[in-house]
Amino acid sequence: MPGIVGILASDSSKCSEDLIVAMRDELLHKKWHKKGRVKRYENAAISYVSAFNGDISTSTFHESGIHVWVHGEVYDYSFNAVDLDVTSAAEVIHAAYLTNSLKDSLKAINGFYSAILLDSNKDEVKLIVDRYGLQHLYFSCADEMIVFSSEQKALIKRSAFTPVFDSMAPVVFMNNGYLLNDDSWFENIKLLEPGSFTTVNLNNFSVENEIYFDIRDIPVQYSVTDSNELADELVRLFIKAVDKQVRLNEKIGIGLSGGLDSRLIAAVISKMGGDAKTFTFGNKGSLETKIARQVAKKANFEHKVYEINNSNWLNNREEAILWTEGVPGFENLHNVIALKDSRESFDVKLDGFLGDATIGGTYLGGAGVDEMQLILNRGRRRIISGPKRELNYHNVRLPFFDNDFFSFAMSIPGALRKNSNIYKLMLIRGFPAFFSDIPWLRTGRPLSINKESHGIKGAIFDRIYDKGYKYYSRRHDLGVQYAKFMREQPGKAYISDLIQSKESIYPRFIDKSIVLKIWSEHLNGKNRNEYIGRVVSLELWLRSLHCKECS
Repeated sequence: MPGIVGILASDSSKCSEDLIVAMRDELLHKKWHKKGRVKRYENAAISYVSAFNGDISTSTFHESGIHVWVHGEVYDYSFNAVDLDVTSAAEVIHAAYLTNSLKDSLKAINGFYSAILLDSNKDEVKLIVDRYGLQHLYFSCADEMIVFSSEQKALIKRSAFTPVFDSMAPVVFMNNGYLLNDDSWFENIKLLEPGSFTTVNLNNFSVENEIYFDIRDIPVQYSVTDSNELADELVRLFIKAVDKQVRLNEKIGIGLSGGLDSRLIAAVISKMGGDAKTFTFGNKGSLETKIARQVAKKANFEHKVYEINNSNWLNNREEAILWTEGVPGFENLHNVIALKDSRESFDVKLDGFLGDATIGGTYLGGAGVDEMQLILNRGRRRIISGPKRELNYHNVRLPFFDNDFFSFAMSIPGALRKNSNIYKLMLIRGFPAFFSDIPWLRTGRPLSINKESHGIKGAIFDRIYDKGYKYYSRRHDLGVQYAKFMREQPGKAYISDLIQSKESIYPRFIDKSIVLKIWSEHLNGKNRNEYIGRVVSLELWLRSLHCKECS
């Protein structure tokens, strides 16, 4: 996806314009992407690529020898904009740095961004990412040179250092469907930590990392006895979060599913008297598409269904998996089918990213399950790949990661968030028209049906119903039928050619005989589509790298 690239080197010849231009151009994925100017200094060169018009993609500010680039979007900095007399995201960071309030300002900024600050007076550079580390920024340090980029490929294919492929990365990816913590596919390339900035001294090339925000430090401070008050406060904060992210004259898009998160966003927009274009993708006639239609009809929003079927499911996936650097599995790229239309239909998509995993508590588990680690790994490294693909086409905002809402939600005890308990109460109390009658895909029932409130006969009925619904869900794939598509043409031939070829690269890291055995099991009726999808993504990614150690 578009972003920022840069080289910092004691040898100024390594910061040549040709090299930084070559790195920058690796971030160009679509013909409408715009190349930013190259800024060169004695021992630094920086440039960027914007995805769409306006400063919501990239903003810059240069004054008094201090230079700031912000890629992504800061959509709320009103907390200190009045005090600092600024009007753009880059100016906020510039002014905060000058007033020695950088840490506090970064902690308070609402946005999905990465930033570079170069102070030519002090000969230092700061690499910055947002509170949650969702706008990725990779970097590598070696031999008095530091290179950084929003994508790994810009570093390994063009910059003047030798990448060292991490032979364990494919194993980690196959086990999880994403890489972990701050690791990349290369031993000598790291991902900047969430809520942090790294300072590089250009005189001695020392590197210092500072954490300005850690989601694990949010204190639990609310009693489980305050459930109604908590639910009402959640409603208030979420309406405020959406309101911050909706701008006058912007066309809004919402991708609806059978879940709760995108439906909540639609309910808020409707309650605010706004308009949106909604869409969903999947099997025509499935419960998921039916639920999405009901939600759109309730809100009186224009709605479109994109059918993913046997003849179109492969379209554009090879390209899309490279935008998000081999993640996730090939069968998880659902949104590519709607991307072309989405760019023409709306300016910004409001995305329900991780609503279920935060206020919904789905990452809460038993002993040994670390909810925060799942948010920072599965959420930040895998689930975010969906919004990142869309950023090639239009802007994306994440209401569940509004700072005030997120901090309040995660301060609620896990016992109350688990199983979506407080979330369901919030939805019913705040938006009954959207949740009292329209079913939830997970259960097949509206949230208004309280399974605990109708006696012994009701409990028996609930048990029978739940078993029947789970059986129906397994027999009638409510999502996209990828397992079936992989067994049929053209999917079968496409996958067979990739994984059986003598030219395949993945066997350098993953046992080919095991892969072929699992592929055979899948073709014979055992659903192994998730595993096979990961192999396909891995192979396509490895082929794109062209580095000596992985080709």
